[in-house]
Amino acid sequence: MAKAKAKAKTKARAATAKAKTPSAKPAKAKPATAKPATAKPAKAKAAKAKPANAKPAKAKPAAAKPAKAKPAPAKPATRTAKPAPTKPATRTAKPAPTKPGTRTAKPATPAPREEPRAQPSGELPAFDFAGLEDALADAARAAFADLRAEYPRHRFYCLSLYTAGGLDYVIPTAMSEEGLAEVVADYRDKPGYAATNVKSLAESLRWSPDDSPHHGEGDDHFDDATARMRELGQILRGIDVTDERARFDAIVARAHEAFFAALHRLDEEGCFGAGAARERVFVSMMMGDQDRSVLALGQRLNPPATYERYRAAYEAR
Repeated sequence: MAKAKAKAKTKARAATAKAKTPSAKPAKAKPATAKPATAKPAKAKAAKAKPANAKPAKAKPAAAKPAKAKPAPAKPATRTAKPAPTKPATRTAKPAPTKPGTRTAKPATPAPREEPRAQPSGELPAFDFAGLEDALADAARAAFADLRAEYPRHRFYCLSLYTAGGLDYVIPTAMSEEGLAEVVADYRDKPGYAATNVKSLAESLRWSPDDSPHHGEGDDHFDDATARMRELGQILRGIDVTDERARFDAIVARAHEAFFAALHRLDEEGCFGAGAARERVFVSMMMGDQDRSVLALGQRLNPPATYERYRAAYEAR
């Protein structure tokens, strides 16, 4: 019995122990519920993500870099300093134009121009007229030789030098019967000339240098002569004809004499032919606006019959 009671007590204790152990297992489940509590640190990680938003806050210092770039415009300050020197340059440039503006300043560039003004009326300037004569002779000789070689069958009736009243350039001019026929045909094709009589048209164009197809041919030989003529024209433009008319006329006459001497030299060389061939060619200095100086030089340079033929045409204009 006692053993039975002892076994019963042992079973009862085991039963109570078993009952206690099941309730203890749920106590272990409480830590399982505590796992969500560990999820709270996951929220804390999200809280750490807030510093990720704080990174743009760090970007604000990056925007501060342009603020440092503002001193960079200080370089234009140095640029403004550069224009500052240019202002004096423009100030010095302003007086420069004013000097040429005055009449006294223009002669100042070629210093000799002021000196001739102080010379007595009629005195010639320091110009190389002999050099001009040589340059004209050399250029005309070459130009007329090329012209005859280029047109061996043309009958030339005028070989001359052409310039203007200002005497600031010179070119060769020539006229031939064949060239005249060509220009008359060209005029007949123009409006208003178709009904014009050919003979009267030829007479009106015969002594017109500008209309000749040979006008200016060979001017490539005249570089030296043209340079000298420009110098001479500059001297003439510096003379006040109101006060110094006599001096102006003296210079022009001396230039005309250089033309005469050059052409006379070529005539002596036989450049314009001899005998009857020479009488067919009128030689002189011609101008855009022909004046009687052409007649004066023509009379000195040409045989009487040749001169009379040109004079009659000149007077009949």
